[in-house]
Amino acid sequence: MAAGKTGVGRRTFLKTTAASAGLATVAGCLGGGDDGGISLGALYITSGFASLYGEEAARGYELAVEEINDNGGIDGEEVTVISRDTEGDATTAGRQMRSLIEEEGVDGLFGLDSSGVAQALAPQVAEFQMPFMVTHAATPFLTSPEGEHEDSVGNEYVFRNANNLTQDIYGAARVADELDATEWATIGPDYAFGYETWDYFQAFCEGLGVDAEFTTEQYPGLETGDYSPYISAVMDEEP
Repeated sequence: MAAGKTGVGRRTFLKTTAASAGLATVAGCLGGGDDGGISLGALYITSGFASLYGEEAARGYELAVEEINDNGGIDGEEVTVISRDTEGDATTAGRQMRSLIEEEGVDGLFGLDSSGVAQALAPQVAEFQMPFMVTHAATPFLTSPEGEHEDSVGNEYVFRNANNLTQDIYGAARVADELDATEWATIGPDYAFGYETWDYFQAFCEGLGVDAEFTTEQYPGLETGDYSPYISAVMDEEP
């Protein structure tokens, strides 16, 4: 484990995340820690064009921390959260994660908005043997075992508490099957989430036997403010 770690450990972190999700019965099955409190690191985008992700996440985990601590914490230990800004960048996120582990001595990590950033960090999480609960990044490759697919980076330290992309897009394909529309196009973000969304939509439509033609795909950068060229490109294909 990294230098500066307390004795709280992996089991107490898992109990903390269980309590945050309201799973008191699971929490009661896990061992306790020392009297130093439980410190968790939060990694979200909190600046720039996508800062809303981090702002909304902070509202959620601050409410959870307040509720947990008002009810006696975890085995009587107070929970604190130290936040770091990933800036939506894998290099920055990696540096911030190392700071939380090596300098702050956190007991566990949670967060991440970008699928690409999450895939880049997963192997580093395993190296640190640090539990990491992913709450937003939706790529299924994050929690599929390494080797299952060329993009899979799953390991025993990374888990999620929310749906992944395949669940979302399977639902979209089911809806498409009930509509009269037969020509489809996409305008998606220019990174893993956008590409995988379109790939899965086509694959699920094919698997469900949806009468669909896929006409064009456009991938503007996340910081794009004017979508007119992308919309025009799609409309030119008359989807």
